[in-house]
Amino acid sequence: MPIAVADFVVGRGDPSLSRGIPKILSDDLVLTDLFDLVPPTAHMETVTGAHFSGKPLSFSGWKMIGAEAVVIGLAEVRGDRLSIEMRLYDATQGTLMVAKRYTGTPAQLRSIVHRFANEIVYTFTGVRGVFGTEIAFTARPENSRGRKSTSSGWTGRICAR
Repeated sequence: MPIAVADFVVGRGDPSLSRGIPKILSDDLVLTDLFDLVPPTAHMETVTGAHFSGKPLSFSGWKMIGAEAVVIGLAEVRGDRLSIEMRLYDATQGTLMVAKRYTGTPAQLRSIVHRFANEIVYTFTGVRGVFGTEIAFTARPENSRGRKSTSSGWTGRICAR
């Protein structure tokens, strides 16, 4: 599905969040193999703070560049508090599909963005996303049991939480 992730509006805080947050979100969505990202260079509309207080998006413009869904966001950092509002729209219908507001610390930025990526995956598939989960892998040479082995085979185990 073609999806556009617009540059975020930064109310207060580090202006690099404008492109940094969409990059994290886009990287997550690409990993699913469910979404085709519409490149930012194709975006015809600049999202502003007014889009979070009633101004509608130009859905016809998003559809024109091939986006079937659009993600917009607003981020603010005040002291040690981070607030991010993210919205997912159906560009073909012009409707809001999901909107979430998250608060935390700037150190939690990645986990917050991963949570919204999970919401997007769930909205389209009904299955929870895996972003923010941890995978551990252990391996050892077969038949090694503490001594050198000439075997090139490895055994291992994957555990996810």
